[in-house]
Amino acid sequence: MYRKIRIRELRERYAAGERNFAGYTVKSGGDEFYGDFTGINLVNARLDEAYMEGIIFRDTDLRSAVLVDCCLNAADLTNADLRGCDLRGAKFGAANLTGADLRDAIFNNTDFYGANLTNANFSGVTLNASLRNAIFLNTIMPDGSIRTSTL
Repeated sequence: MYRKIRIRELRERYAAGERNFAGYTVKSGGDEFYGDFTGINLVNARLDEAYMEGIIFRDTDLRSAVLVDCCLNAADLTNADLRGCDLRGAKFGAANLTGADLRDAIFNNTDFYGANLTNANFSGVTLNASLRNAIFLNTIMPDGSIRTSTL
């Protein structure tokens, strides 16, 4: 069972020093999800359809989180742990996923248009995603090969 929290409350509690929001369902309540959430723990959290353009999720633990139909355009997910995330329909246009771990994530109509995928790890996934204009530098692809180029 997920515990519910509104974005405003999460922002306030994060600002007060709390970092563990594992298992929460985050609801907008009319608020936008923005700002710097470096190091936050959102393991098994649900953020379905959240608008998080430009959010900072550096070094964030998002393992097994549900991010279906989320907008993460221009987000900073440097070194984020996204293993096992449900990313169906998510948008990562021009996002920075340098060093992100995406092993075992679920992709279906996921959009990485222009995203920086330097050192990202897609090992073992079925990558049903748009990778147009994405930046690849030492990116580990689903078959284990290393890719360095742009599409």
